[in-house]
Amino acid sequence: MLMNVDLFLLRTTLRDVLRPRRLGVALGLAALPAAVGLLWRGIAGGSDFVPADVYNTLAMTLVFSFILTLLAVIYGTGVVSQEIEGRTIVYLLTRPVPRWRILLAKFAGAVIAITLTACLSAILLAMVVYGPGAVLSADAGQLGRDLRVLPLGALAYGAVFLLLATLFSKPLMPGLLFVFGWESWVPSLPGSFSQFSIMAHLRGLAKHPASERMDDFLEGFQSEIAPGQAQLVLWILFIAALAAALLVFSTREYAPREDAA
Repeated sequence: MLMNVDLFLLRTTLRDVLRPRRLGVALGLAALPAAVGLLWRGIAGGSDFVPADVYNTLAMTLVFSFILTLLAVIYGTGVVSQEIEGRTIVYLLTRPVPRWRILLAKFAGAVIAITLTACLSAILLAMVVYGPGAVLSADAGQLGRDLRVLPLGALAYGAVFLLLATLFSKPLMPGLLFVFGWESWVPSLPGSFSQFSIMAHLRGLAKHPASERMDDFLEGFQSEIAPGQAQLVLWILFIAALAAALLVFSTREYAPREDAA
């Protein structure tokens, strides 16, 4: 019975994500880096268009730093806040299922949506800059690494924003401030400051190379964190944040917001 409830909650979360309006927004975001890549190809053209440089630049600036983080904060905080704003939180919590299982099933649906959209974005970008037939070639080997790193980024960011959702009644604003404030400039700081950034660890794991002519532009996007250390920190962060969120959700009382429509 419990397994059926878990599957029901997972399907409900995915069905909510696949609503036409939300699906359209997600697909539009996924296509953004590819659109920029097409524009870049049209403007540069010829020998000035180096596929590896374009892919690494747009993957770092758009796929990782914008699309992944934006989707994580929206879907991660929405796991709880949508239930509160939709006034369904009471109905959800009265089910004969442990609270942590409810939250875990809904979180799994959110992570699937984040991961698929971010990975689709990277694939579309690679198809545009390398060509559809060259995506699986050695020249596009960075894509394979990104497709392995993005799911871990979705787990780490998603768990952090899930924790915010269990702690705050309106978690979206703190999440956006974290993404476009802290995560946008801390990874570029010198010394050990970048150790306190999720994005810095993702960049250390993805290891996007920069060519000589792109060094000046990409200098702030490079990470000196070793891949092994980055992977360990991201997994620890994910487990700790998720465990804390499950604990808070299991003990805290939630009620529909009075100002919800």
